[in-house]
Amino acid sequence: MKIFSSLNSSKFFKRNTDKSIINNFDDFDFQEIFYNLPEAVAISDENGIVFFVNKEFEDLFNYPKGKAINKHIDDLISFGKHKEEAKAISEKIFNGEEINIESVRYSKDRVPIPVNITGKKITFKNNTKAIFALYKNISDLKQTERNLNISETMFRLIFENSPLTIFLYNEYGIITACNKDDIALIGVNHEDMIGFDILRFHQDNNVKELIQKSLDNEIGHFEGRIKYNNRKQNSYIKIHTAPITSHAGELLGGIGMVEDITKRVEEENDLKTAKEKAEEADSLKTAFLANMSHEIRTPMNAIIGFSDLLTDSDITEQEREDYINVIKNNGNILLNIIDDIIDIAKIEAGQIKIYRTQCAVNEILYELYTNFNKQKKILHKENVDLILNTGKFQNITILSDPFRLRQVLSNLLNNALKFTDKGYIQFGFIIEDPVIRFFVRDTGIGIEEEKISDIFARFRQADLTDTRKYGGTGLGLTISKNLIDLLGGKMWVESKFNEGSSFYFELPFQKISSGGAL
Repeated sequence: MKIFSSLNSSKFFKRNTDKSIINNFDDFDFQEIFYNLPEAVAISDENGIVFFVNKEFEDLFNYPKGKAINKHIDDLISFGKHKEEAKAISEKIFNGEEINIESVRYSKDRVPIPVNITGKKITFKNNTKAIFALYKNISDLKQTERNLNISETMFRLIFENSPLTIFLYNEYGIITACNKDDIALIGVNHEDMIGFDILRFHQDNNVKELIQKSLDNEIGHFEGRIKYNNRKQNSYIKIHTAPITSHAGELLGGIGMVEDITKRVEEENDLKTAKEKAEEADSLKTAFLANMSHEIRTPMNAIIGFSDLLTDSDITEQEREDYINVIKNNGNILLNIIDDIIDIAKIEAGQIKIYRTQCAVNEILYELYTNFNKQKKILHKENVDLILNTGKFQNITILSDPFRLRQVLSNLLNNALKFTDKGYIQFGFIIEDPVIRFFVRDTGIGIEEEKISDIFARFRQADLTDTRKYGGTGLGLTISKNLIDLLGGKMWVESKFNEGSSFYFELPFQKISSGGAL
């Protein structure tokens, strides 16, 4: 007997359907149709006992043909918490509810299967009630949803936690999402970003061209400085853009990833500058060492040569005295070179000691005036006037290091005398409490403006050729500048090329005693 022969088929058709057609369907083999449906079907009585399952039900839940009949539907495909759910569903259906839910049912081997369940109470012609249930396997759909959720979660994590600025825009270049509160690319606050029209309002053409490139379905890249009208300092950025398309190839918009590389570029520039300075310093040290070899060898040759001449018994007393003076002078030159080398080495190592005590300023200046007047004659620079100018300040005694003060002034005077062939050299001091300012002015060769900044650098002179033309180690000004720094003062220079130079340094004016008017 076919179980569907008594099914009230008129329930399945509209009321205005031709009755002859309905009568024909009453004789139709519905059991065969339901058995071959592509979805799993189970029909059970009011007690839940199954009396019909189709082939798809047997395949889906792994029951051999006929093994599911006369079993309780909940025992067949429900397990654990889902069995209670199944009982509640059956009760609702018998109370006249139609259900359509997603849930999980189990195969004969207790393998969980995500399904969509459609259930309805049906009535046969003999007024027998039954439960009709259709189970649609949605495993693939659930897996797709799971994969989409995973992809969306991963994208959200990357989007929100990326160190890069990520922004999305539609096919018109209008930003729809952005992960940063402040974006280097746009230059506006976060609340102003959504809806920002990059193609119309961005201030940098490089960015506009890159966005347009992505909207032309091309990948773009740019690295460099971008400009803003509302910023004093522009930014260096690295930006990548790419189009976003649907599966059908329709352009949906684009994605941009921005990295602010301003700090990196500045650090690279600093490293480049430091490298250049290091290379320059290495070159200068090489030139310095070569010059030292020349500077030391010159007085040494004179000392050795004239010492040999002193052994000649035929020389006169005057010649002997001249030779001895040459040896003394070159010995002093050699001693000064050695002192400079030792001082610069101590400065490099931070081992220069400062001893502050009573420092009689006027006495030091008069002593230097006397010594350099003699030095001027030895160098045959009679065309240079040496002028000491202390004005109204007499017998000034301050708290400082007299040895280092004398050394600095001597270096400056020696430098002035070396580079001045005519005119004058004037030195002295003035007091402008709380400082005492010393000065050494000359009418020598001066310094070119672009080289003034290098004048106090180690192993540098205004021109490296000066060491050959005028002699000297080139360390005097470097040593002097460092000594003044250690004494708590500052040193600077004013100069015009071919007109002369004026060196100044200030020290704290810690007066101990004074004479004359102040």
